[in-house]
Amino acid sequence: MGAARLETIVRGDAWVMRVLATVRDAGLPDAWVGAGLIRDLVWGELHGDGFRPGDLNDVDVAFFDPRDLSRGNDDAATEKLRAAAPDVPWQAKNQAAVHTWYAERFGGEPVEPLRSIADAVGTWPETATAVAVRLDHDDRLHVCAPYGLDDLLGGVWRRNPRRVSPEYSRQRRARQRPAERWPGVTVVTDWVRWHDEYADPDSPLSRRRAIVQRELRAALDRDATATRLISMCAGDGGDVLPILATRPGIEPLLLEMDPELARRAGTTSADAGVTDPYLGYGRAHILLACGVFGNVSADDTRRTIATLPGLMESGGVVIWSRAGDESEHVRDLFAGHGFEELGFVRPDDARFRVGVHRLTTAGPPPPYGMRMFGFGGEDHG
Repeated sequence: MGAARLETIVRGDAWVMRVLATVRDAGLPDAWVGAGLIRDLVWGELHGDGFRPGDLNDVDVAFFDPRDLSRGNDDAATEKLRAAAPDVPWQAKNQAAVHTWYAERFGGEPVEPLRSIADAVGTWPETATAVAVRLDHDDRLHVCAPYGLDDLLGGVWRRNPRRVSPEYSRQRRARQRPAERWPGVTVVTDWVRWHDEYADPDSPLSRRRAIVQRELRAALDRDATATRLISMCAGDGGDVLPILATRPGIEPLLLEMDPELARRAGTTSADAGVTDPYLGYGRAHILLACGVFGNVSADDTRRTIATLPGLMESGGVVIWSRAGDESEHVRDLFAGHGFEELGFVRPDDARFRVGVHRLTTAGPPPPYGMRMFGFGGEDHG
């Protein structure tokens, strides 16, 4: 039934059918179209405001040619498709050659050669994007979906753990903005497994945590009278609890929605995206917003930073994190809402950034029940 429903959606779009026919007629070995194109088509039709080919960055064509693993083979395949349909943003990749460049591009250990198109599709980043289709010369539509079609048709964004790390998955989600683009989609994040990366002391998450803890110690040293500390989306409390163990007199407010992580932190599950728990606690002297801005929309980021002056004391310090160049926008937002920058850490060999800002003048408190941000309807269970 799922394959029939997918076929109806695919055949109902003339542009997509032209793409499939072009790939078929190009004669590339075992060539399929998948990933973002199929997801955008299905989610645009079922969970958004329609499919727009112009929004695509590229059309992924996966083919399998173990006889030629050179990068020139990819280029030649892409150019062949481009000559046939110049208006389509083609990107053809020989899946038989992925192991020759994967570690260079994404880091980590070398990967094993892929054995087939199905094996390749099974490594794609999300279960909903791990779907490919092709049109044969009898005009029959074939579907390759190693994890089935439930997440694609049901509108579920779920990390495929076979080859994608939690950190990279989080970066993809921040770029793709699924909850904004397709309001009917549910984002499923395994936050407990994501936190397991802290077990590796050399992981980017562990390195980020060490910097956050260093900045937290410095903030406490600067203000010996600080008694109220808030950690938004606190996870298992690892950013703050080891530091506060040596700093008596502070009863922190740790806000974490995932019940298992909240249990580990010794608190109860709570929604950090609404103002109620902050107003009930009192204005913060130190506030941590780590792992927040990379998981919410741009509008939510603006709204949250604009609200913070109403949740903090004058002179209070915010310690925050964000990945990549997007952090520059966050810095500008803090500067525009009455914060002065005390520090900014930008590692040369990692994407994470850590910022420290001091509030110059406190603002009026926001109303109870105001939502600052949401993780896009994510299922935190």
